[in-house]
Amino acid sequence: MKLIILKRLIVENFKGIKEINIDFEKVTNILGENALGKTSIFDAFSWLMFDKDSKNRTDFEIKPLDENNCTVRGLNPTVTGVLEIDGQEVKLTKTYKEKWTKKRGEAEKTFNGNETIYEINDVPVKKTEYKKKISEIAEEDQFKLLTNPYFFSDSLNWKEARKIILEVAGDVTVGQVIDTNKDLEQLRVELESQEVDSIMKSKKASITKLGARKKDIPIRINECDRSIVDIDFKAIKEEVKLLNKSLEKVEDELLDSSKVNEQILKDKETVFSMKKQIQDMHQQAMNRGSAKKLELMDKLRTAENEVNDFRMKLITVDNEKKSKEYQKDAVTKETDRLRNEYINKQQEILDTSSIETECPTCKRPFETNDIEAKRQELLENFNLNKSKILKDIQAKGFATKKEVEKITTELEELSDKSSELLLVIQDKSMIVSSIKSELEDVKVEAVYTNEDRETIDMLNKNISDLEEKVENFTGSNNDELRNKKRELVNQINELNKTLAKEGLNKDLEVRKQELLDEEKELGIEIAKQEKIVMLCELFIKTRVNMLENNINSKFKNVRFKLFKEQVNGGIDETCEALINGVPFSNANTAGQINAGLDIIDTLSKHFSVQAPIFIDNRESVNNLIEIDNQIINLVVTKDNPLKIQNCSIEGVI
Repeated sequence: MKLIILKRLIVENFKGIKEINIDFEKVTNILGENALGKTSIFDAFSWLMFDKDSKNRTDFEIKPLDENNCTVRGLNPTVTGVLEIDGQEVKLTKTYKEKWTKKRGEAEKTFNGNETIYEINDVPVKKTEYKKKISEIAEEDQFKLLTNPYFFSDSLNWKEARKIILEVAGDVTVGQVIDTNKDLEQLRVELESQEVDSIMKSKKASITKLGARKKDIPIRINECDRSIVDIDFKAIKEEVKLLNKSLEKVEDELLDSSKVNEQILKDKETVFSMKKQIQDMHQQAMNRGSAKKLELMDKLRTAENEVNDFRMKLITVDNEKKSKEYQKDAVTKETDRLRNEYINKQQEILDTSSIETECPTCKRPFETNDIEAKRQELLENFNLNKSKILKDIQAKGFATKKEVEKITTELEELSDKSSELLLVIQDKSMIVSSIKSELEDVKVEAVYTNEDRETIDMLNKNISDLEEKVENFTGSNNDELRNKKRELVNQINELNKTLAKEGLNKDLEVRKQELLDEEKELGIEIAKQEKIVMLCELFIKTRVNMLENNINSKFKNVRFKLFKEQVNGGIDETCEALINGVPFSNANTAGQINAGLDIIDTLSKHFSVQAPIFIDNRESVNNLIEIDNQIINLVVTKDNPLKIQNCSIEGVI
């Protein structure tokens, strides 16, 4: 187990403390009146370690304040602590230092904020190095849990607290819980793939949705009842039967009258047919006369399409020429560049004047032969490298020259192709002009055969005879019968609309029964889902009881409550420390302190870390429970100034 002991704490200009130097023993009592700085000592130690006060706040005033609650300038809060970790001492110092600067042209310095200075064993270090050292001494959350009896129950939310005690006591498996109650067996498969909370949320959401649907069904049934109409459909059907008989009689009378007019209608149809035949013959005659023009128009369209095709080919060739010319220009420029580079490289000479004549270290003159050999070696290397570069430039030049020749050949071929296409376009354009001229000379006239003329004359005579016959015919008047028929049809249609409501009534009755069946099925399904929710709650209660037994066996005096029952029988998860059955928040100060020490004792064993414990309001406790940690009691007395009292064991306050 790691043993952390606070050996000394030196506090200067920190909150209300001007200066204090405390040497700590196994038990140290800090006694004094209220507002003398007892809690500030704990705050100073917490700030030294973790940049927070004893209540885990980062936003608190470190600097001393004057009588107007304003910060006193010129003071730099400093806290130094000497810790012993497993027998090895380490000294930590942290200073909150003001930064003052004097700007050019100004007489006085101005305040520019604060900076924090860190030291380990009197050696200045960076913040990252300091924090690394602190993390090696103690993990922050663990250290707060192990140094403050109130931290676990006051500062942690119930989820964080429960997570910690579950780590201490160990969790129980799903199988272990289910094995305690055969009713829970129904949940085994679902709990293998998801958490019980997820199952409960899913089932409760389903219950809510199903309940909303079930609640809506009586409203929809009521709508069906209101939509059903109360009508004597049998009487209406009899009335429709009588009206249909009257309609049949009127239609028979109309049929007899229509036979008289049937021949006239046929004659009219014959006239229309003959006129249509004459029209078709005129159209055929026009088609014969326009055949030549149509043939020329087809030829013109074909010729124009050919001209357009060759023009598109010419555009494509011209675009290729432009692209090749651009390539040729680029390759030519590269050839010129290589030529200039070759000439420049050929003209390069080696400057050997920089060769030293003496050793740069000992200043001993070199032999003349050595200098000449060095010069010859440099010259040979220079010429060898120069020859290699020239050869490379020459190879590139030959390649670009061949590329220019190739592109030039391709440009000549494209020029020839362009000329050929221009000649073809000229020839095709002349053909188009010739066809257009021929079209202008063509005249379109109808061409009739002798047989056509005879047939047209005969048809015109027959049309004249039939039109005269139709014009002289006087038929019977059926308007009265038609009006009577229309009236009967309208009456029958209106009654049929009413009869249609009979089918609607049947549909509504069927729908009403479907809704009643659905309501019953929803009730059954809701009951199934509610049973699963109840089993989930039973699972949680069983699991929590098992957990509580495991957890409570780890503590001497404190007991933990992990769930609370709701009024409706459901449960809410929680994590609350109980002292003789009383929640921690409602217990007296003495009970809270001893409960906090009990928790610290168990957590120390679990984390294998023993740290100094600060007990505020120590005067409220007559006897502390047995605990092997270093104890620092903050006690309210009438002492002024503060009084420091060291003991080898927990003694009388």
